[in-house]
Amino acid sequence: MNLAKDIENALQSVFLIMIVMLKQYAGSSLGEYENVIFVFSAVTGSYLIHFLFVKLSKNYPKRDDWEEKLNLLTLLAYGFGLLVLQLLGVKSIFVLGAVGIILIAMNILIKTKRKSIKKKMEE
Repeated sequence: MNLAKDIENALQSVFLIMIVMLKQYAGSSLGEYENVIFVFSAVTGSYLIHFLFVKLSKNYPKRDDWEEKLNLLTLLAYGFGLLVLQLLGVKSIFVLGAVGIILIAMNILIKTKRKSIKKKMEE
């Protein structure tokens, strides 16, 4: 495995632990938007760490700019989806997580199809 990827994963884990601890102690002060802010900040922070490693690390595995743009679009769609769910009165963290899982699954499916099409075109 690549050292840059290992460090990235470790930093993302530490960040998520910090967000969970922060939610536990300061979550009530955020009011009704507590879950939305928690979930979106966790996803955004993890993506920001990934983005910084992709851009700044010299030995990070080669990434496709198109995939990075799709990841960012997925993140924005997730934030918008969380906001819509909040406006609809959904408070369950499981529903908020399910929306994220569905968007991530769609993201992976699009990437997989694109890679297979590119591979077929190169042959």
